[in-house]
Amino acid sequence: KRPTIRDLKEVPLDIEDDRKKSVHQDDELDDFGDAGDGVRVPGTIPDDVRALSSSNPGGLVPRYTSALKELIESRGDCKILRLAFKQVGDDGASELGNLLKTGTCRSLEGLDLSCNSISQVGATHIARALTSNTKLMYLDISANDIRDEGIVEIAAALKLNNTLTYLDAHACGITDHGAKSIAEAIENNCAIAVVNLKANYIRDEGATCLARASQRSLSMRSLITASNDIGASGTKALEDAMYENDRLSDFVDFDLRMPNS
Repeated sequence: KRPTIRDLKEVPLDIEDDRKKSVHQDDELDDFGDAGDGVRVPGTIPDDVRALSSSNPGGLVPRYTSALKELIESRGDCKILRLAFKQVGDDGASELGNLLKTGTCRSLEGLDLSCNSISQVGATHIARALTSNTKLMYLDISANDIRDEGIVEIAAALKLNNTLTYLDAHACGITDHGAKSIAEAIENNCAIAVVNLKANYIRDEGATCLARASQRSLSMRSLITASNDIGASGTKALEDAMYENDRLSDFVDFDLRMPNS
């Protein structure tokens, strides 16, 4: 018997507490930025976070200490740029947006901007870059305060982008309005395969729209909606979608995750 969402997904005793937990250790973080049951809080860097460092020229450098240009140059020939916890902010997101269109980041295949105090303003700059960038396949903008306004801009860009396959927007303050815009993008995009919307504020209406879009999609393989405010009708819609679309699950297969380099 195929497991249902109720069998597989994490159901915390206190959803609001689950959104606010934060246990960040760089050797335990998975590709969605979770460590165990912890969920990063938008725009917040916990006190227990260790400085991320590496002797590898293409790896992470200590947070707070390097200009964006230096962080970009440090990646060397790596196709994945990881900037989690680097205080990029909206100004940095604007600069990155320009670089994704015309500059040194134009050939990037993966970009991790999680936990960087980015608002809907910065998300809009990234979204504009997605309309013309034809290389980026992985985007992690999780744990930023982009809210519905930011995800709506990204969703609109995805309708014009046939390259991005992986979008992580967990813990971004997204409600049904933002979820519906992502659902429209899924229906109008032939490439997107993974969408992580864990730990947001999505309810039955948004979940139903996501379920309907994912059921019809020929490319979607993973839709993560755990730790939202989804009730019985939304849960049933998601279960039905996964029953009808046997390629779809509520977890991410290893081969779909963002590579390390």
